[in-house]
Amino acid sequence: MLRGAQARSVLSDIIRLKDGTLPLPKVKEQIERRLSYDQWLKLSHWIEYHAEDDLRNYWDTKLHFDYTCDPPGSGKNFVIRIPTAPHQVVLGAMTKEIFEWLKDVRENEEYNHGNETTIDIAHNITARNSTRVCLENGDDWEPDQSFKIKRTGQKKSHPYPAVVIEISYLQRYKNLEHRAETWIRFSNSNVRTVIGLDLNDVYKQNQSATVFVWKSRDGEPELLVKSQFRDESGRAIPDVDLCVSLSDFLQDDDVQENSRFVDPKMLISSKEIVMALEDGVEDQEIVKRSREEIKSRIEAQKSNR
Repeated sequence: MLRGAQARSVLSDIIRLKDGTLPLPKVKEQIERRLSYDQWLKLSHWIEYHAEDDLRNYWDTKLHFDYTCDPPGSGKNFVIRIPTAPHQVVLGAMTKEIFEWLKDVRENEEYNHGNETTIDIAHNITARNSTRVCLENGDDWEPDQSFKIKRTGQKKSHPYPAVVIEISYLQRYKNLEHRAETWIRFSNSNVRTVIGLDLNDVYKQNQSATVFVWKSRDGEPELLVKSQFRDESGRAIPDVDLCVSLSDFLQDDDVQENSRFVDPKMLISSKEIVMALEDGVEDQEIVKRSREEIKSRIEAQKSNR
């Protein structure tokens, strides 16, 4: 039996969420709970060694959550995130752009200049999706998306990704800043680049959105980019591009070992991100209307019996 009131309460919420019986919050697409570090260890140990297979599989592959040992302010430290259509569509569009660019780097001399090291690097960069990462301070986090280089031979792969992407219209700048700084500081700077998109609230009057880029500089996070790419009316702001380079996807020792590689850059335009965001909002509205129609039809059928 799982010991600890906090751990049992969180476990109950997880089971109800898995079974579809937990009421979801209407404002925030996340569920926040308090959970001490001792209770967190008990919960994660119980699920790993005592839970039924279906619950363990749900925990490992479908449940998106972060555990923060020392949350800023009075924040809750166990947060279950409920992905939304705008969030997922934007994330998918950015991932697709990066994969297409890596394909160009592998196959096009305009990008790789015939440099075999550059081609090999592009071959070995993989997306880790929301793979859970344990940071040096004890935090257990899932990035929205991450990329790392797959090492070959006897050299072990890093436990941390090199690039992390965080997309949310819930986190706001201060939370994005905290996450970026934590990713970099408590990964021993192996997370070298954090891209954050603050989508604001796409359903309200202010539809502005901003991109942030933090990079590791001498072991410390530095905000290098803060650019609004969507105006208050929801239009893409021209000439605002997200720029990343091949070296962003490497840890420091990889850069040192592959000093002769070419470092091509890629650009993701504000127009592409805004188009994906609009598609995601439309998808979510379609699902919402469909859900209401089905609900009305079921209620009408019940009343006619």
